[in-house]
Amino acid sequence: MAFNANRFRNESLNPFFNAIASPAYYEAYFADVPRCLQVNAPSIIGRLINIFSGDSDIFSLGGSFNNVRFRVQSIDLPSRQLETVPRFANGPQRLIPFGLVYSTLNMEIIESEKFQMRDFFDAWHTRIFDSTNGYQIQYYDNCHTDFIIRSYASNGFATHEWVLKECYPVAVNSSQMSWASTNQHLVIPIELAFHEWTSRDLGVLDQGSTLIRGAVAAATSTLIGP
Repeated sequence: MAFNANRFRNESLNPFFNAIASPAYYEAYFADVPRCLQVNAPSIIGRLINIFSGDSDIFSLGGSFNNVRFRVQSIDLPSRQLETVPRFANGPQRLIPFGLVYSTLNMEIIESEKFQMRDFFDAWHTRIFDSTNGYQIQYYDNCHTDFIIRSYASNGFATHEWVLKECYPVAVNSSQMSWASTNQHLVIPIELAFHEWTSRDLGVLDQGSTLIRGAVAAATSTLIGP
């Protein structure tokens, strides 16, 4: 049947099922602290020791990790492309696929007043390429963690999830400072590299885990730093 504009408009206004996905309803976060940074994410007892000893670097870095989920202002969905080789047998060419290429992913992080977010990603780079220890490179398995992007419907339910495997920040790009930008906030462009990505639809059972994880992240972020 022909396209029905009225039906499409009515579906987009349905509070229980919106036919149109919104780019504003999402969350993005790292699934775990990579091994190269785990020394900066101690146990609760270790955090208490840090408070009394004044070791604010370890304390604030843990808060920055948890706060990434609340500061991702914009992010690209992951993409991929088939690698092909041209084959001429008879007639026009055929492009024969032989591999997959996963391009890097870009996101913008809202910076805190004390520049804790940039410190977090800079510390990640420093641990990967250790300038304090003869510029030694970390083992690859110690450098990465999974990165998760979740989309939400207008009714608040999680609908879809993308998981970037073996993810780490390959570039911490420049942020522009300007005296004219008095009513704006500073963002950090981050480029993420990853091995591959998977995606799946989310069902009813996933909603409870989303709420619990969000509450835990909010509480942890409040306890260990802005």
